[in-house]
Order: sequence, then C-alpha cells, then structure tokens
Amino acid sequence: MRAMAESGNYVTLLKDVALTADLLGDAPGGELVEAALRFAAALRRA
Repeated sequence: MRAMAESGNYVTLLKDVALTADLLGDAPGGELVEAALRFAAALRRA
C-alpha cells in the first residue's frame, strides 16, 4: 500500500482500499475507508 502511495498511484490505492473494505463488510465512508484515506493523505504529505 505504501509503495503505491509513494509512486503516486492513488487511484489504484483507493480502489484496493474500497475492495478491501467491501470484503471486510465496511460501508463506503466507514471507519476502515476513512482510516485508509487519512493514511494515503499522510503519505502524500510526507
């Protein structure tokens, strides 16, 4: 996940997050999705 974010491939990262969240039963906008978006944003700023 970090490698994708560092390469700037945020679309792939977010698609993977959405798929993972769906598989784990987290709804769009759910806790897992929000945490992953915060993680991606933090990597982007780093």
